[in-house]
Amino acid sequence: MRDSCTSALAGTPHVTAGGGWLWSYQNPPESQNENLPGKWMLFPGCVDAVAAWRCIAEAASTGHIWSAKISPSASSNGHLICVYTPDFTDWAGVEAIAVRLDSLGLVHKLAYYKPDIFTYARIYNATGSRRERASIYEYQPGERCMRSTPALARARSLLASSTRSARPD
Repeated sequence: MRDSCTSALAGTPHVTAGGGWLWSYQNPPESQNENLPGKWMLFPGCVDAVAAWRCIAEAASTGHIWSAKISPSASSNGHLICVYTPDFTDWAGVEAIAVRLDSLGLVHKLAYYKPDIFTYARIYNATGSRRERASIYEYQPGERCMRSTPALARARSLLASSTRSARPD
């Protein structure tokens, strides 16, 4: 069953479809290390998804964000929008995007940031007996600052081990 807003999401300017997602314009990568990007995750309902997605796609097309994608089909949590940053270790850069999203009125509840290296390691939501989070940063709307979670240490450790294993012997 298609969402009632799928067509409107797909009709957003500066958007392309690929891999089951709708993608914003992507600005030239600032990093070639595939383990450094990460994303802020927003979950607007169908009522708010079209306006939020249009705002984010416009921000990407004008170079104010690096890249973003949206699931054209909603889950029980809403439409997942991922707003990417090129380097999860760049605290100021990651926080600046959260503040920009908040300033645009797109952060309505606690926002979570997950590094792509967790996706590659198959670390998703809190799973297993340790109930570890997959988010390394959280941003509360209106506070204009983010905080780290205990998972940040694990992300740094994974990054360090991936860098060591990529070095030639």
